[in-house]
Amino acid sequence: LTFTFTGGTIVSNQQDGKVKISGSTSGFDSVDIEVFNKDGSTAQTFLDVVEGATITLFVSDFGGKFPTSMVFGFFDPAITRVIATDAYAAPTAAPTRAPTLSPTLNGTFRHKSFSCENSGSLACAEIHTSCSKSINGLDDFGPFQVSDFLLESGRTVSSCTRTSCAPTAAPTTPAPTFCESVCDACEDGDKLTAITFAFDAIETLVHDQPSDKVTVTGSAIGLDVVDVSISDKHGNLLRTFSSIPRGSFDIVLEALDFYGGKFSSEIVIAIYDPDALRKGSSSGTSGTS
Repeated sequence: LTFTFTGGTIVSNQQDGKVKISGSTSGFDSVDIEVFNKDGSTAQTFLDVVEGATITLFVSDFGGKFPTSMVFGFFDPAITRVIATDAYAAPTAAPTRAPTLSPTLNGTFRHKSFSCENSGSLACAEIHTSCSKSINGLDDFGPFQVSDFLLESGRTVSSCTRTSCAPTAAPTTPAPTFCESVCDACEDGDKLTAITFAFDAIETLVHDQPSDKVTVTGSAIGLDVVDVSISDKHGNLLRTFSSIPRGSFDIVLEALDFYGGKFSSEIVIAIYDPDALRKGSSSGTSGTS
């Protein structure tokens, strides 16, 4: 797994309640990063990691297999850490250690039993790594972001990613294009077994589907929480979701939700204001895809 130290505060991923993030690295151009096993013992240490630099973890760092979860501690490089203990002490004099130009692997500083609660770290993050929860390229976990991975099959972020461009409305001719990296779920004839949607309440339309295959009406702008219902192309109600907050990935549809255990060629997603009466006064966005 390869991560980029961003120093940010954005949390955008699909790990639901499996992620714990505390603290902040705001104001620090470089940090020391320690990665810990589930039991709190040190697996790997990276010194003087500058903003924008990457760190890479290998299964060999964890005895040949990634743990179900890992903990990342982000530390002020100017703090002297006492070797092989859980104690931290401010230096009595200015540190003389010369900064490195790139992240340096170093196993000198070792914890026996690290805990985010009393670690002395600037920030701390725990993420799930057993793949029971998704890990995606560009997932954000506060101070760092997933930039690459290597799976047992040999697949990487780059092998799954391509560029998708869609024209945007503009008074110029030709219209400029908006491009983003995507991973096509239906590539090479694959079929869906499950799909997850996030409610973002924006009106931007970016997709690769023919315009006659997509219909979007209404708006959810201004709503922080919505109710959602999903139906098949015949109007049969498949799933309902209540009180979905903006940015959450709690809208999950599975093949088993459909008659015959297979996705229909189209679905209809309706979004409602939870505070409005559904009958006659609902406001929202519905679309088919």
